[in-house]
Amino acid sequence: MRFNWFYLLIGLLFFAMLFISSRYFRGSGDAAIGLAQTKEYKINSEKSALVKTLPVVPGMQVKEGNVLVELTSQELEIEIAKLTNRIAILKSEQTEKAKLTEAAIAYIKAENSIILEELDAEILPIAKSR
Repeated sequence: MRFNWFYLLIGLLFFAMLFISSRYFRGSGDAAIGLAQTKEYKINSEKSALVKTLPVVPGMQVKEGNVLVELTSQELEIEIAKLTNRIAILKSEQTEKAKLTEAAIAYIKAENSIILEELDAEILPIAKSR
């Protein structure tokens, strides 16, 4: 029976990989080399959008709160611009209404002050005559 060098080469490569793996890829002790089973999630968008960036790659570890995909949509950008403009208009209207309210309050205070002065002017002669 003839010795097959191919099987010897495969065995040597296997042991070399085990040695290298145990020597250089120790990790934290909780690490393991292999594939993990994960759930597949489908992501839906109410509006059509294009993928702007995809900061994760297959096999990358992610945590809760990490951005997985960033979308862009011209329709949404226009809607955001309209809403931002509407907010600016409403803030301006609110400022104007506050100024009008302050002016009305100042007017009422001035009217009350004039009425008080007139009453004081009427009461002062009556008080002196007594």
